[in-house]
Amino acid sequence: MDILLEKIVAGEAVTHAELEAEGFKHVFMEVMELIRVEEASVDADARFQRLVRVQLEVLNGLPENKRGVFLEDAFSMLLRKTQSSHEFDSLVLAHVLHVVDTLLAPSIHHIDGEALKANPPLLRQCKSVVGCVLAVLGRSAASYLQQDHEPTTTAQLETAMTCLLRSGIPVQDILRMAKWKAYSQEWTAVVLPNPWTHDDDDDDDDDDAADLDDNSDLVDAMQRMLLETIPDACATKYLHNPAWSDLGLAVVAHVHVMAAGAVPDTTALDTLETIAPYAQRLLEHDDSAVKVSGLTMVALLLQRHLSSTPTIHVSIPPTNFQESQSTIVGLNHFAQHRVHRHYSRLLFQAIMTAMVTLLDPADRAKALRVWHLLVDVIDVPSRFTVLATLVQTCPYPNCVAVVLDRLRTDVARHWAGASLSFYCSSSSLLIAQAVEVYATSTALVPFLCEMLRPVPDTEFVPRSDACISALSLLRFVSLRDKTNVTGLRSHRDLHQQLAGQRRRLTDLVVNQASVAKSRQDSHVVVAPSSPTTIPGAPQPDCGDELIRLQLMLAAFDAALATFTDMDNPVTV
Repeated sequence: MDILLEKIVAGEAVTHAELEAEGFKHVFMEVMELIRVEEASVDADARFQRLVRVQLEVLNGLPENKRGVFLEDAFSMLLRKTQSSHEFDSLVLAHVLHVVDTLLAPSIHHIDGEALKANPPLLRQCKSVVGCVLAVLGRSAASYLQQDHEPTTTAQLETAMTCLLRSGIPVQDILRMAKWKAYSQEWTAVVLPNPWTHDDDDDDDDDDAADLDDNSDLVDAMQRMLLETIPDACATKYLHNPAWSDLGLAVVAHVHVMAAGAVPDTTALDTLETIAPYAQRLLEHDDSAVKVSGLTMVALLLQRHLSSTPTIHVSIPPTNFQESQSTIVGLNHFAQHRVHRHYSRLLFQAIMTAMVTLLDPADRAKALRVWHLLVDVIDVPSRFTVLATLVQTCPYPNCVAVVLDRLRTDVARHWAGASLSFYCSSSSLLIAQAVEVYATSTALVPFLCEMLRPVPDTEFVPRSDACISALSLLRFVSLRDKTNVTGLRSHRDLHQQLAGQRRRLTDLVVNQASVAKSRQDSHVVVAPSSPTTIPGAPQPDCGDELIRLQLMLAAFDAALATFTDMDNPVTV
């Protein structure tokens, strides 16, 4: 063994017979140790790359049914040694492509997808190849998501996609992984709500830890039983739940959407439901450029659908945003319901968060455009529920104002049935449902009452944008509802509620004006009490707070003027 290792370190050629004589497994472990202590280098003649090439020869000598675990270890070591710099990605991807051509191609060339599923050892190798490629894409996601790639990055991305296409696992199955993981987690959470786990940081669970170790076989058997029982809802059950990089998967989804279907056999994946989890992952990234890439992916996908089908509407049931009031029968239906809820709600929330957290005004404007585009593809009967839920759950008051303004625009479009044909393709059912949503008090008026509920004095300024938009919506509906069909104009409780807030607001304006004048006369500068909603943005001074309060007071006056309950007038 020592003589063989000396030849390997010196860069001398070693034969297959020499490796076999010492035992492929033993040689593999020794070479792994040499790689561990060697410094990574992009030089093809460096010792590090020579050791990697020898390791591939050793892997080629191992039997196929035992090679998977060694291949995983080899990739893991290679990724760990090359994680310090993006320049090593070319080395890793070239090696993975060599692995595919050397180890996988002879085996997967003559079998179809069903045969691959029936060959667990070969499938394990294919999954390790995909996992390595996704890890590389995920750790340098910002570079691969740029609009204008460097030539080197473009070549790396092409190599990565080539590896995925030749891995034996269809790209459509790779892109369905987010949906499958979400489905399996929801399904398992119902069947096994309290899984048997152990927290290593909890010193009080020593007995539980011992029990878990003693019954590890039982736990493994239970997990296998669950996997066998769960329905194959996405046709990806054969992959189990691999620990692939979520960010790497998002990069692949971005490449697919931006390439307009350049990846074969993935046309059916151009759906919001499939792409949404990856767009959400990009939007939640800390890097602003990555967030913008997520926005671009959603915008391009929606624009492509709208250009090919101008009357497209995405039917999102109200239960996607609110808890279902009816009984859901069956674990499969319940898990599907939960998955739909997550993808719809979380994508909207991620885009709205980007509208606030992006620092560049142009990027925030783009997020706003994408958000409006996403709302446009939701059919009218679902749209009110979506917007109302977003208003009630969004933590950013200025985003709440945007949603309320959009809701006011939809009321203007769909109040009269005659105008609905422009937006709903003259569908009588949609028209009737839209009139029910916007022209009756079953949803809109209770929503306005909730939005304009009394708040503490300290919340007037932070909620000023949302409050002014809600008052504007109320006034708009009242003016549009000439015959008081909704009962809004004579809604006494809401009138009293607004009148009370208006009196409190008047006192606040007087007090704030007095305090501002005193501070101005004494040249005292005091930080405002209300935090900004945009991180890093300048805080408003007390004069700005006074202006906000005065604008709110004017909005309250305009809204109160629309009430016409003359039999029992409320004194303001």
